[in-house]
Amino acid sequence: MRNFHKRVSYLTLIILLVIAITSCIISSILYYASSYNEKNKVYTTATISKIDEVKDENTTEITHLTYVKYTIGKKTYEAKINYYDQTYKVGQEIKIYYYKDDHTKAGTEEGEHISIASFVASIIFLVITIIAIIVKHKGIKKDKEREFSISKENFMTIHARYVETLINSDVTVFGSHPYNIICEWRNPVDKKKYRFVSEDLWKSPQRKILEKSITTFEVNLDKTNAENYTMIIPDILK
Repeated sequence: MRNFHKRVSYLTLIILLVIAITSCIISSILYYASSYNEKNKVYTTATISKIDEVKDENTTEITHLTYVKYTIGKKTYEAKINYYDQTYKVGQEIKIYYYKDDHTKAGTEEGEHISIASFVASIIFLVITIIAIIVKHKGIKKDKEREFSISKENFMTIHARYVETLINSDVTVFGSHPYNIICEWRNPVDKKKYRFVSEDLWKSPQRKILEKSITTFEVNLDKTNAENYTMIIPDILK
C-alpha cells in the first residue's frame, strides 16, 4: 500500500467501483432468482443428449453448451443446462432439476454453486474496491495534514527531466491501461538520482509533450523524504 494514493487516481477507483457494484447487482439477481425458485424445483435424472462447442472469434475461447433429455410422465423434454464438466459425455446420466411451472427449463446443483461463488466473489471485489478508495482518501488527507504541519522550508520545487511515458499494465479497466509520466532528477548536493512517477493518466500525453516540447516537469519534493512528492501535470496533458 506504499504510496498507493499517489499511484492510483480517483477515476480508476471510481470505474472499478462501478464495475464492482454492477457485478454485485447482476450476481445478486441471479442468486436471488435461484433461491426464490428452490421450492419450484423437481429433481430427476437426465441423459446428456449433446454437447456443443462455441468458439469466440475474438478470443478463440471455447464455450461448451450441455443439453440433456429427461422424461416427465410420458413426455420427453430437451433443455440446455447451466453447467459443463470435462467428464461429461453424450449418453451419460446426470442429476438435474426442472421447474414445476416450466418443464422446458432445467439446471444442475453444480451450476448453482457457480452462481453462489460469483456472488461471493463480487462482494469481495466490492469490499476491496471500497477499502482502496478509503486508503486513497486517507492517504490524500494525511498528505495534506503533513503539508500543513511541516514547515514550507522542508519542501522545494524542482524541475525533473522527462524520461518517458509508460503504460501501467498493473491497472486494467475495460481492456485499457492508464499511462504514467516518468521523470528523473539528480540532487546536486549528494549526486543521487531520483525517479518520479506521475498519477494515472487515461489518455496518452506523448503527443502533447512532443508538440509543446516539454522536457521537464515540476515536482514538489520533501527535502527530508524523497518518497513524499507530487508531480505537477499541466491540464493540457490530462
